[in-house]
Amino acid sequence: MEKKTTAFLAIFLSSFFALSAQAQKLPGVQDSSVWAPPTIKIDGKATEWEGKFKAYNGATGLFYTLSNDDKNLYLTVMATDAEIINYKLLSGGLTLIIQQTNKKNDKAGVSISYPIFDNANRPSFYLNNPRERAPVVDPEAFYDSIMVANNTKLTTSAKSIKVMGISDIDSIISVYNTDNIKAAGLFDNKKRFTCELSIPLALLNIGQPGTFFYHIMLNGGPARYMRQIPVIFGGRDANGVAASQDKIDETNAKLAATYSSRYAATDFWGQYTFAKKP
Repeated sequence: MEKKTTAFLAIFLSSFFALSAQAQKLPGVQDSSVWAPPTIKIDGKATEWEGKFKAYNGATGLFYTLSNDDKNLYLTVMATDAEIINYKLLSGGLTLIIQQTNKKNDKAGVSISYPIFDNANRPSFYLNNPRERAPVVDPEAFYDSIMVANNTKLTTSAKSIKVMGISDIDSIISVYNTDNIKAAGLFDNKKRFTCELSIPLALLNIGQPGTFFYHIMLNGGPARYMRQIPVIFGGRDANGVAASQDKIDETNAKLAATYSSRYAATDFWGQYTFAKKP
Protein backbone atom coordinates (compact mmCIF):
# COMPACT_ATOMS: atom_id res chain seq x y z
CA MET A 1 0.00 0.00 0.00
CA GLU A 2 2.87 2.40 0.78
CA LYS A 3 4.34 1.80 -2.69
CA LYS A 4 0.94 2.50 -4.26
CA THR A 5 0.60 5.76 -2.32
CA THR A 6 4.10 6.89 -3.23
CA ALA A 7 3.55 6.02 -6.90
CA PHE A 8 0.30 8.00 -7.05
CA LEU A 9 1.85 11.06 -5.42
CA ALA A 10 4.81 10.87 -7.82
CA ILE A 11 2.45 10.77 -10.81
CA PHE A 12 0.35 13.60 -9.34
CA LEU A 13 3.36 15.87 -8.89
CA SER A 14 5.04 14.96 -12.17
CA SER A 15 1.84 15.75 -14.06
CA PHE A 16 1.60 19.15 -12.36
CA PHE A 17 5.21 20.08 -13.11
CA ALA A 18 4.95 18.77 -16.67
CA LEU A 19 2.00 21.07 -17.41
CA SER A 20 3.75 24.02 -15.74
CA ALA A 21 6.84 23.44 -17.88
CA GLN A 22 4.69 23.02 -20.96
CA ALA A 23 2.89 26.33 -20.30
CA GLN A 24 6.21 28.19 -20.28
CA LYS A 25 7.15 26.80 -23.69
CA LEU A 26 3.82 27.13 -25.49
CA PRO A 27 2.71 30.19 -27.48
CA GLY A 28 -0.07 32.29 -26.00
CA VAL A 29 -2.14 31.78 -29.15
CA GLN A 30 -2.02 28.66 -31.30
CA ASP A 31 0.20 29.27 -34.32
CA SER A 32 -0.38 26.12 -36.39
CA SER A 33 -3.11 24.15 -38.13
CA VAL A 34 -3.92 20.73 -36.69
CA TRP A 35 -5.61 17.77 -38.32
CA ALA A 36 -7.71 16.12 -35.63
CA PRO A 37 -6.68 12.59 -34.66
CA PRO A 38 -9.02 9.87 -35.96
CA THR A 39 -9.68 8.84 -32.35
CA ILE A 40 -11.05 12.24 -31.35
CA LYS A 41 -14.17 12.04 -29.20
CA ILE A 42 -16.08 14.80 -27.47
CA ASP A 43 -16.21 13.27 -24.01
CA GLY A 44 -14.48 15.75 -21.69
CA LYS A 45 -11.21 13.80 -21.79
CA ALA A 46 -8.10 15.01 -23.59
CA THR A 47 -6.59 11.54 -23.90
CA GLU A 48 -6.31 11.71 -27.69
CA TRP A 49 -3.90 14.64 -27.28
CA GLU A 50 -1.71 12.73 -24.81
CA GLY A 51 -1.55 15.71 -22.48
CA LYS A 52 0.02 17.95 -25.13
CA PHE A 53 -1.67 21.17 -26.18
CA LYS A 54 -0.81 23.66 -28.90
CA ALA A 55 -1.05 26.83 -26.79
CA TYR A 56 -1.36 28.18 -23.28
CA ASN A 57 -3.17 31.49 -22.99
CA GLY A 58 -2.19 33.33 -19.84
CA ALA A 59 -5.07 35.82 -20.03
CA THR A 60 -7.61 33.03 -19.58
CA GLY A 61 -5.45 30.38 -17.90
CA LEU A 62 -6.34 27.83 -20.59
CA PHE A 63 -4.33 25.17 -22.35
CA TYR A 64 -6.00 24.59 -25.69
CA THR A 65 -5.89 22.99 -29.11
CA LEU A 66 -8.05 23.97 -32.08
CA SER A 67 -8.23 21.31 -34.79
CA ASN A 68 -10.29 20.09 -37.69
CA ASP A 69 -10.95 17.17 -39.97
CA ASP A 70 -13.00 17.14 -43.15
CA LYS A 71 -16.29 17.29 -41.24
CA ASN A 72 -15.88 19.19 -37.98
CA LEU A 73 -14.02 21.91 -36.12
CA TYR A 74 -12.90 20.93 -32.62
CA LEU A 75 -11.81 22.87 -29.55
CA THR A 76 -10.22 21.17 -26.55
CA VAL A 77 -9.32 23.26 -23.48
CA MET A 78 -7.95 22.38 -20.07
CA ALA A 79 -8.04 24.61 -17.00
CA THR A 80 -5.90 23.75 -13.98
CA ASP A 81 -6.54 26.70 -11.65
CA ALA A 82 -9.42 26.14 -9.21
CA GLU A 83 -10.57 29.77 -9.24
CA ILE A 84 -10.64 29.96 -13.03
CA ILE A 85 -12.58 26.69 -13.21
CA ASN A 86 -15.09 27.68 -10.54
CA TYR A 87 -15.60 31.40 -10.99
CA LYS A 88 -15.12 31.82 -14.72
CA LEU A 89 -15.46 28.61 -16.72
CA LEU A 90 -18.22 26.86 -14.78
CA SER A 91 -20.00 30.00 -13.58
CA GLY A 92 -20.56 31.46 -17.05
CA GLY A 93 -19.38 28.82 -19.49
CA LEU A 94 -16.82 28.63 -22.28
CA THR A 95 -17.70 30.29 -25.59
CA LEU A 96 -16.11 29.70 -28.98
CA ILE A 97 -16.95 32.28 -31.65
CA ILE A 98 -16.05 31.67 -35.31
CA GLN A 99 -16.13 34.59 -37.72
CA GLN A 100 -14.57 35.97 -40.87
CA THR A 101 -13.18 39.11 -39.20
CA ASN A 102 -11.64 39.85 -35.82
CA LYS A 103 -14.19 42.56 -35.01
CA LYS A 104 -16.48 42.13 -32.04
CA ASN A 105 -19.41 43.62 -33.95
CA ASP A 106 -19.17 41.04 -36.77
CA LYS A 107 -22.80 39.94 -37.12
CA ALA A 108 -21.95 36.88 -39.24
CA GLY A 109 -20.19 35.01 -36.45
CA VAL A 110 -21.24 31.61 -35.12
CA SER A 111 -20.85 30.86 -31.42
CA ILE A 112 -21.31 27.88 -29.15
CA SER A 113 -21.19 28.00 -25.35
CA TYR A 114 -20.92 25.26 -22.74
CA PRO A 115 -21.70 24.41 -19.98
CA ILE A 116 -25.07 26.13 -19.68
CA PHE A 117 -26.81 25.66 -16.34
CA ASP A 118 -30.28 26.39 -15.12
CA ASN A 119 -29.66 29.16 -12.57
CA ALA A 120 -32.05 27.51 -10.14
CA ASN A 121 -30.02 24.30 -10.20
CA ARG A 122 -26.46 25.54 -10.68
CA PRO A 123 -24.06 23.08 -8.97
CA SER A 124 -21.22 24.14 -6.70
CA PHE A 125 -17.75 22.64 -6.87
CA TYR A 126 -15.45 22.94 -3.87
CA LEU A 127 -12.04 22.60 -5.48
CA ASN A 128 -10.06 24.38 -2.76
CA ASN A 129 -11.68 23.00 0.36
CA PRO A 130 -9.20 23.69 3.22
CA ARG A 131 -10.69 20.81 5.22
CA GLU A 132 -10.01 18.33 2.47
CA ARG A 133 -7.03 16.18 3.31
CA ALA A 134 -6.11 13.06 1.40
CA PRO A 135 -5.44 10.08 3.65
CA VAL A 136 -1.91 8.76 3.76
CA VAL A 137 -3.26 5.36 2.76
CA ASP A 138 -4.62 5.17 -0.81
CA PRO A 139 -4.91 8.88 -1.72
CA GLU A 140 -5.72 7.84 -5.31
CA ALA A 141 -9.04 6.35 -4.20
CA PHE A 142 -9.76 9.54 -2.25
CA TYR A 143 -9.20 11.83 -5.25
CA ASP A 144 -11.03 9.43 -7.53
CA SER A 145 -14.08 9.70 -5.28
CA ILE A 146 -13.96 13.50 -5.46
CA MET A 147 -13.65 13.31 -9.24
CA VAL A 148 -16.68 11.04 -9.51
CA ALA A 149 -18.75 13.28 -7.22
CA ASN A 150 -17.86 16.43 -9.18
CA ASN A 151 -18.50 14.79 -12.54
CA THR A 152 -21.83 13.42 -11.40
CA LYS A 153 -22.96 16.91 -10.37
CA LEU A 154 -21.69 18.34 -13.64
CA THR A 155 -23.17 15.81 -16.07
CA THR A 156 -26.56 15.74 -14.37
CA SER A 157 -26.85 19.54 -14.58
CA ALA A 158 -25.00 20.55 -17.78
CA LYS A 159 -27.36 19.31 -20.46
CA SER A 160 -27.55 22.36 -22.70
CA ILE A 161 -25.45 24.15 -25.31
CA LYS A 162 -26.05 27.76 -26.33
CA VAL A 163 -25.80 28.32 -30.08
CA MET A 164 -25.92 31.69 -31.83
CA GLY A 165 -25.59 32.70 -35.46
CA ILE A 166 -26.91 29.52 -37.10
CA SER A 167 -30.29 29.82 -38.77
CA ASP A 168 -32.99 27.27 -37.94
CA ILE A 169 -31.25 26.22 -34.71
CA ASP A 170 -32.64 27.36 -31.37
CA SER A 171 -30.37 29.44 -29.14
CA ILE A 172 -30.42 26.77 -26.42
CA ILE A 173 -30.18 23.16 -27.57
CA SER A 174 -29.72 19.84 -25.84
CA VAL A 175 -26.32 18.17 -25.63
CA TYR A 176 -28.15 15.29 -27.32
CA ASN A 177 -29.13 17.40 -30.35
CA THR A 178 -29.42 15.99 -33.86
CA ASP A 179 -27.36 18.79 -35.47
CA ASN A 180 -24.07 17.13 -34.51
CA ILE A 181 -23.05 20.09 -32.33
CA LYS A 182 -21.25 18.51 -29.41
CA ALA A 183 -19.93 19.59 -26.04
CA ALA A 184 -18.66 17.80 -22.95
CA GLY A 185 -16.64 18.54 -19.84
CA LEU A 186 -15.13 16.47 -17.05
CA PHE A 187 -12.81 16.75 -14.07
CA ASP A 188 -9.88 14.38 -13.68
CA ASN A 189 -8.58 13.11 -10.36
CA LYS A 190 -6.13 16.02 -10.19
CA LYS A 191 -9.08 18.47 -10.21
CA ARG A 192 -8.20 19.73 -13.68
CA PHE A 193 -11.15 20.46 -15.93
CA THR A 194 -11.26 19.58 -19.62
CA CYS A 195 -13.93 21.04 -21.90
CA GLU A 196 -14.43 19.98 -25.53
CA LEU A 197 -16.58 21.46 -28.28
CA SER A 198 -17.18 20.47 -31.89
CA ILE A 199 -19.28 21.92 -34.67
CA PRO A 200 -19.83 20.69 -38.25
CA LEU A 201 -17.99 22.75 -40.84
CA ALA A 202 -21.20 22.85 -42.88
CA LEU A 203 -22.80 25.03 -40.18
CA LEU A 204 -20.05 27.65 -40.28
CA ASN A 205 -20.18 30.66 -42.58
CA ILE A 206 -16.69 29.83 -43.83
CA GLY A 207 -15.52 27.86 -46.82
CA GLN A 208 -12.94 25.09 -46.68
CA PRO A 209 -10.09 25.30 -47.14
CA GLY A 210 -9.88 28.79 -45.68
CA THR A 211 -8.79 31.02 -42.84
CA PHE A 212 -11.00 32.42 -40.12
CA PHE A 213 -10.79 34.26 -36.83
CA TYR A 214 -11.83 32.74 -33.54
CA HIS A 215 -12.67 34.29 -30.22
CA ILE A 216 -12.46 32.20 -27.04
CA MET A 217 -14.17 33.53 -23.92
CA LEU A 218 -14.57 32.52 -20.31
CA ASN A 219 -17.82 34.30 -19.57
CA GLY A 220 -17.37 34.64 -15.84
CA GLY A 221 -19.97 34.55 -13.10
CA PRO A 222 -23.48 35.98 -13.50
CA ALA A 223 -24.27 39.27 -11.80
CA ARG A 224 -26.11 37.50 -8.99
CA TYR A 225 -22.74 36.56 -7.47
CA MET A 226 -21.91 40.19 -6.86
CA ARG A 227 -24.37 40.19 -3.97
CA GLN A 228 -22.05 37.82 -2.17
CA ILE A 229 -19.25 40.36 -1.76
CA PRO A 230 -18.54 40.58 1.97
CA VAL A 231 -18.72 44.01 3.56
CA ILE A 232 -16.59 45.15 6.49
CA PHE A 233 -18.44 47.40 8.94
CA GLY A 234 -15.70 47.79 11.50
CA GLY A 235 -12.65 46.27 13.12
CA ARG A 236 -9.64 46.81 15.27
CA ASP A 237 -5.93 46.54 14.68
CA ALA A 238 -3.47 44.41 16.69
CA ASN A 239 -3.35 47.10 19.40
CA GLY A 240 -7.13 47.17 19.79
CA VAL A 241 -7.53 50.53 18.07
CA ALA A 242 -10.79 50.87 16.12
CA ALA A 243 -10.41 51.19 12.36
CA SER A 244 -11.16 54.58 10.87
CA GLN A 245 -13.94 54.96 8.30
CA ASP A 246 -11.29 55.64 5.64
CA LYS A 247 -9.62 52.32 6.47
CA ILE A 248 -12.96 50.50 6.39
CA ASP A 249 -13.81 52.06 3.00
CA GLU A 250 -10.38 51.10 1.66
CA THR A 251 -10.82 47.48 2.80
CA ASN A 252 -14.29 47.26 1.25
CA ALA A 253 -13.01 48.70 -2.03
CA LYS A 254 -10.28 46.05 -2.15
CA LEU A 255 -12.82 43.29 -1.45
CA ALA A 256 -15.11 44.56 -4.21
CA ALA A 257 -12.23 44.72 -6.69
CA THR A 258 -11.11 41.19 -5.78
CA TYR A 259 -14.57 39.70 -6.23
CA SER A 260 -15.26 41.63 -9.44
CA SER A 261 -11.97 40.40 -10.91
CA ARG A 262 -12.67 36.85 -9.77
CA TYR A 263 -15.93 36.69 -11.73
CA ALA A 264 -14.93 38.95 -14.65
CA ALA A 265 -14.98 37.58 -18.19
CA THR A 266 -11.64 36.95 -19.90
CA ASP A 267 -10.98 36.29 -23.57
CA PHE A 268 -8.54 36.22 -26.47
CA TRP A 269 -8.52 36.14 -30.28
CA GLY A 270 -6.71 33.92 -32.75
CA GLN A 271 -6.56 33.12 -36.44
CA TYR A 272 -6.76 29.61 -37.85
CA THR A 273 -6.32 28.06 -41.28
CA PHE A 274 -8.02 24.74 -41.92
CA ALA A 275 -5.56 21.87 -41.82
CA LYS A 276 -5.40 19.47 -44.74
CA LYS A 277 -5.59 15.73 -44.29
CA PRO A 278 -2.06 14.30 -43.91
